[in-house]
Amino acid sequence: MSTSIAVEEADDVHPDGARPWEYYYFAPGFFTLEHGTAYRILGRTDPEHNARAIELLTSGLDDLLAEMRASEWAGEFVYQLGRAHQQAGERGQIADELDALARRVTSDRLALHAADLR
Repeated sequence: MSTSIAVEEADDVHPDGARPWEYYYFAPGFFTLEHGTAYRILGRTDPEHNARAIELLTSGLDDLLAEMRASEWAGEFVYQLGRAHQQAGERGQIADELDALARRVTSDRLALHAADLR
């Protein structure tokens, strides 16, 4: 299966085909973050996929409910956004944002991710 076909199939996933334990993927922003992470990985060698990753990860994070956005697991997606920016040759405020979240949730893993983005 080509990468293009896989990306098209991932874009065509809908809640009506989900199993009950998968419903959380359809919370506002969550599945968009998963798509963004996949595009971030593809973006290591394809700038167009990386640009799409930045769009999706930014949108997904913006769409999360506030309490979800402040969680440790959301920090993993902030890190993916930071990696996508690095792949694009950009360094922004992502490391500072991730470091602040790491302190709020007392996460050594997120603190290491923030250091990796600097």
